[in-house]
Amino acid sequence: MPEPTMQRAPRPDVIVAASRPRSRPFAYAVIGLLSVVVAVSIVLGVVGPDPDPSASVWLTSADGAHRLDRQPDVRLLPSTGPATGQGVLRVEPDRRFQVMEGVGAALTDSSTYLIDTRLSPPERRRLMRSLFDRDAGAGLSFLRQPIGASDFSRAAVTYDDVPAGQRDPRLRRFSVARDEEHVLPLLRQARALNPELRVMATPWTAPAWMRTGDTLSGSSGGPLRPEDTAAFAAYLAAYARAYADGGVPVDLISPLNEPLAPPGNHPAMPMTAQQEAAVIAALGPALRAAGLSTRIAVSDQNWDFGSYALQVLSDPAAAPWIAGIASHCYGGDPSAQAVLRGQAPTLAQYVTECSSGSWSKGFGDSLRWSAQNMVIGATRNGAATVAYWNVALDETGGPKLGGCPSCRGLVTIDRRSGKVTYSPEYYALGQLAKVTEPGAVRVDTASPGPGGLQNVAFVNPDGSRALVAYNPGTVPAAVTVDDGRVSFAARVPPGAMASFSWPGRRLAAASAASGVPTAPRPVPGHPGPGGALAGAQNRVRVMPLGDSLVDGFVTSGGWRTQLWHRLVQNDGEPVVFVGSQRGGPPDLGDQREEGHPGWRLDALQRQAAAWVGSARPDVVLLMAGTNDINEGASAQQAAARLDALLGTILAARPGVAVLVSTLVPMHNGHDATWAAFNAAIPGVVAARRAAGADVSVVDLSSMVGPEHYVDGLHPDQAGYNALGDAWYAAVRPVVHRLRDAAAAASGPRMSASTVAVSACCTDTAPALAADGLPGTRWTSGYPQEPGMWLQADLRAPTPVSGVDLDAGPSVGDQPRGYVVRVSVDGTTWRTVATRGDDGPRAAVSFPPVTARYVRVQLTVAVSDHWWSVADLTVHTAP
Repeated sequence: MPEPTMQRAPRPDVIVAASRPRSRPFAYAVIGLLSVVVAVSIVLGVVGPDPDPSASVWLTSADGAHRLDRQPDVRLLPSTGPATGQGVLRVEPDRRFQVMEGVGAALTDSSTYLIDTRLSPPERRRLMRSLFDRDAGAGLSFLRQPIGASDFSRAAVTYDDVPAGQRDPRLRRFSVARDEEHVLPLLRQARALNPELRVMATPWTAPAWMRTGDTLSGSSGGPLRPEDTAAFAAYLAAYARAYADGGVPVDLISPLNEPLAPPGNHPAMPMTAQQEAAVIAALGPALRAAGLSTRIAVSDQNWDFGSYALQVLSDPAAAPWIAGIASHCYGGDPSAQAVLRGQAPTLAQYVTECSSGSWSKGFGDSLRWSAQNMVIGATRNGAATVAYWNVALDETGGPKLGGCPSCRGLVTIDRRSGKVTYSPEYYALGQLAKVTEPGAVRVDTASPGPGGLQNVAFVNPDGSRALVAYNPGTVPAAVTVDDGRVSFAARVPPGAMASFSWPGRRLAAASAASGVPTAPRPVPGHPGPGGALAGAQNRVRVMPLGDSLVDGFVTSGGWRTQLWHRLVQNDGEPVVFVGSQRGGPPDLGDQREEGHPGWRLDALQRQAAAWVGSARPDVVLLMAGTNDINEGASAQQAAARLDALLGTILAARPGVAVLVSTLVPMHNGHDATWAAFNAAIPGVVAARRAAGADVSVVDLSSMVGPEHYVDGLHPDQAGYNALGDAWYAAVRPVVHRLRDAAAAASGPRMSASTVAVSACCTDTAPALAADGLPGTRWTSGYPQEPGMWLQADLRAPTPVSGVDLDAGPSVGDQPRGYVVRVSVDGTTWRTVATRGDDGPRAAVSFPPVTARYVRVQLTVAVSDHWWSVADLTVHTAP
């Protein structure tokens, strides 16, 4: 059986450290048709562990000469800076959109029958690797499975068929045993090849006995009987439960495929929006009663049927259970998703079905349509999934019961010879799946790019960047891709798709010059980033406060990114950043801050009481005064404003430690005033210390040289990294001092051996929140909703005084609103704390109370994020 050409190039000796369990090469370039020149930005000696960092490239050309071909590795070039214009395509990792859930198709009954019966075992294994293995093949990560028969089945059956005229309302005859012949074994094999694979399930029809016409036919079966709405919901939940028990969890389910499609003789069923809402209102509770975290998508029909989804969403009983809107490609265009997103911004958008066929005009035309409408068009308009229809069909477009007369699968399997032919759609999906994985976040780019280059970009969970581009022109498109840190230049052939993957911010943040390793490590004499309830540390709350140098002008996050990487990610210090606003790149694990561009010291002073009182910091990192000097204030005026600001901070949070920085040099004509203000700062601090305040000076006046300024006031990335290193040296001893004092005051933490953890919902084991391992987590498995809870059983009544929550690396998976409740007997509960969005790492303290059970319970719904807890800490009172 011929395989798709995906030659493996030799890997460089050292690649940026990644957290994924499986290797993922980062570097390639197209030679000949696609030339790429690349290099890394080396600033202030900031060099990652790989002395020769590189980017990866895959290419599919319009003539089919290149088909998802991996190209030789090439080096990266420095960023070209903030310049834009012709020839520059900017990737903006700080501008984030939807989270990707997968790329794929459907292993229908027809597909699995062909794969199982027309291929020898070695050929079958080869095909499955080509489909689902990210190293050897396309790496498909999403499957939409029919629940029972569809138009691409060999028989019109469901999982609860009874003789005509009979009924089975209690589902006593329900069974998925028939799927053990072909479907389930191949699904399990796909999951083994790609453990990140996600599965959606959709029925084409209810069992005949639930329909008014007592048949499965779309033309004569009629709609669902209203009295069988609950039975149909139970049927769908039973399927999801049976598949989960069979080793194939169902992540997403929709009530019906194409409920408004014209009737045909194949299995199908009509359903109004009101009927679908009623099914969803019954299905949500049925799934939860079955112990499942399966989410529900609405509509599951063409792009131009958006009004149907909105009608269902208007039903108050159905709306709380709906996680997203599913669309097909057969009518309308991807821009309809953006319209729906504007009307339902909290719901995910899914593209769940599309098919090509005999109507296609050739390889290049099919590649163009897939690139423009599915891979790029759908994702740029918010799609979290991109899925075609059948994985495999035969040379006649079957086996089938009706429906599409000339559709083709991602692959065609000749019934007689067993020859496998890969379609243009396979290669188009592979161009996306090769460089992204579930959990990737789409980020902004210029669109269309220079020369009309159409594109979409992502940041993967490990921080690596991905770009998929298509050149619709008739001449090569020359482009420089720049993410603000590194860049590469390329010529993309006309009609070709090219995919790029390159290391993310961790490459620069892990500085060999500064001695920072690329992965978290324990610090001798200090506990590493351990699990909660297992001797986890007290969290120290740090507030970065000041002006644009804190927020990060030129480079989002500024010095906070370098500080967080060194202090938290690498050293494992128990620190959480706090503040009323967020800012920074995706790899800045704590984005909370109080950096206010353009604000003077007196403006900060007027708001400081509210900020500090609300966030309750243990440490304030104060860096301000530049705007005062720049706007003409004298050194004495600025010093008086600084003293007033310190007074407000100390009054709002008695006992807080404040680290006051001197100003970095100003190269704009105010040098003398700058120097005088810096000279006055130690005196202001000394007076406060004499009054008993915990205030100290951090001298930054010589940390940034003139070559590292972009405008006379703001550093470049090298300068920000130097400031982050200086803050790290000053903050770390304070963190140790405060942590040790808090530990002595609060008493011991509960150990994993004496605590049992349980949860409302168990996509992963609750014990993972208390196993002492920073790389593991408990997660809810479906979007946050009020009432979700995670609970610690201390096994005996114990005085407790606080709870820490750490969402770990799962960006956005922290609660937006929650309460902490305690109980002695597990029946009578008392609320001891009510909180909002505390960011990914929260430290909650409350007056000591005796309790055996400590429960964190959500109060706010978040439709686009699950709830994840990597570490749960319960603090006992002294």
